[in-house]
Amino acid sequence: MKSAWMFGAASAVLLSFGCSNQKPELVEDFSDLAGVDAKSDQFSKKMSIVGSLDYGQTSSAVKYHNPPKYRAFKFGGSKGDQVVIDVTSKNGDSVAWLTDNAFKVIAKNDDFGDSFNSHIEATLPGNKNPDIITYYIIFTEYLQQDATFKVGLAQKACVDRVFCIQGSHWDSSQCKCVTDQQTCGGIAGIRCPAGQKCVDNPNDGCDPNNGGADCGGICVQCIDNVACINGYHWSSTDCACVPDSNPCDTVRCAAGTTCTNCFGGPMCLGPDQVCAL
Repeated sequence: MKSAWMFGAASAVLLSFGCSNQKPELVEDFSDLAGVDAKSDQFSKKMSIVGSLDYGQTSSAVKYHNPPKYRAFKFGGSKGDQVVIDVTSKNGDSVAWLTDNAFKVIAKNDDFGDSFNSHIEATLPGNKNPDIITYYIIFTEYLQQDATFKVGLAQKACVDRVFCIQGSHWDSSQCKCVTDQQTCGGIAGIRCPAGQKCVDNPNDGCDPNNGGADCGGICVQCIDNVACINGYHWSSTDCACVPDSNPCDTVRCAAGTTCTNCFGGPMCLGPDQVCAL
């Protein structure tokens, strides 16, 4: 009965402002907790971390009593994750914040819709140290009266975009348009654009070293070779060292011999002869 009476009293106070969304905003800065040990007096006097959540999970009921003024759940997330947070109560007025690992506020909500609950939808920006994946859901009761809360955490489904520019496609795992990988090789012997080379596609189930002579490939960025032997240069079109020019174009060899580019120069060789210095 005590908590019900308190919620009734809180509602009366809030209604005195005319409607709930006209009440004064509860402003807070949690940056003073950055780097502070959660077991220290400085931290515990202001906030209590009551547990951890995973995507798709809703907490059990959390009883709120001041002090400390704030409660928090922590969770692990990656940069770009689209999160949905709900802090609900049947006998209290929740105010909720989403912060990064340094307690910098990312998003906040109070009185979602026509309720006294909080609802946050936000995209995680990534922490200053990208190796740290911890974020916090912080909440309190607007008037710091006793109440019971539940906190839900979900990852918003990535909605496919209809159009990506030519040469790209929608990647639902990254929630963005990504560049197409052009196919190459195969029976048709498709060549890659200049600056790219054809490599085996590891995901097509065809192994060129195990009976797959006509396996298709994918084009990847070609890394320029630093050094080619004398008489050759790097061709980004062929992604290989190619002759500077064909020195045999202006050479006529005797019958029974063939002009061959040997080490950057022409040599007329017979059928059984090879290039030699």
